[in-house]
Amino acid sequence: MADNEITIESVIKTIEKSNDFNLDSIFSEYSHECIPTKLKTPAGDKAKLAKYESIDINLYEDKANMVAFHMKVDQILLWIKTLHIWYYDHLGNSAEQYISTRIIQTQGNAKDKFVERDFPILIALIKKIKEFNGKRVSQHNTPTCSTVEEGNEEDTLGKLDDDQTGENNYLKTEVM
Repeated sequence: MADNEITIESVIKTIEKSNDFNLDSIFSEYSHECIPTKLKTPAGDKAKLAKYESIDINLYEDKANMVAFHMKVDQILLWIKTLHIWYYDHLGNSAEQYISTRIIQTQGNAKDKFVERDFPILIALIKKIKEFNGKRVSQHNTPTCSTVEEGNEEDTLGKLDDDQTGENNYLKTEVM
């Protein structure tokens, strides 16, 4: 490795020095009333097959120029914090985010950059923020693991218990 080669670890160390990983800012910006308890099922068949925090670059056809993955419903605020740190604080961009299912997707010219650069950094940031906050990650009146049927990383979308919501619902945050 060359001395000037940038690694994920070096990027994370730089981000860690200049950003607050504490979730208090997110807890204060997003009251529990703002976090959905009922989430919509992804409309597309391919989105329903998205993997947990893992990207299958072959999920969509090449012409779709798109990738997607899903997250756990109890990590909505964690992902909002992570996306905010990476796109807004570190890169100075704003990522369009809205919550309706639990799919994070990117489409268009930024897709390849997202797969090769952003996604590995986002996953490393998620781990650092989880490590920093410990059990506080799932505290904030969001559904917890006990109310979510989660599978392993090879599984497709988990679902909220039907008894809790009356229907199968998911979270979507779109990064464009």
